[in-house]
Amino acid sequence: MTTSPVATQAAQQGSYFAHLPSPLLLPSPEEVYDAIMAPIEPELTVAQVPLLDGKYRGESPDEAQARRDRYQRAFASYEEGFRAWRREIEQKARAYQRTVVATTEERARTGEAATMSNIEHQFLS
Repeated sequence: MTTSPVATQAAQQGSYFAHLPSPLLLPSPEEVYDAIMAPIEPELTVAQVPLLDGKYRGESPDEAQARRDRYQRAFASYEEGFRAWRREIEQKARAYQRTVVATTEERARTGEAATMSNIEHQFLS
């Protein structure tokens, strides 16, 4: 039974990259949105938005305006929260990149040292 070239390459890469830390796993856009928005204005979470028309059916124009103003403030706060979240993710990504580079360089140095030792041993034998 033969192994496909793609499977062989994947297996080789799997062992080659095994020394690397696990990559960052990001939440879905909806999860990010809800995590930031829920503490600010729970009515504007993904699950609640479709229910707003029914909840506020029959509200007066003044009540509707007050709600729009409240939502506008909520979205402004959300934007601040999202920028902070994005900065945090960017910092984590840069830290991950530094770890990957350092780990890979260390692995290369270890491999080079072993190769040099092997060559020296062969010359001395």
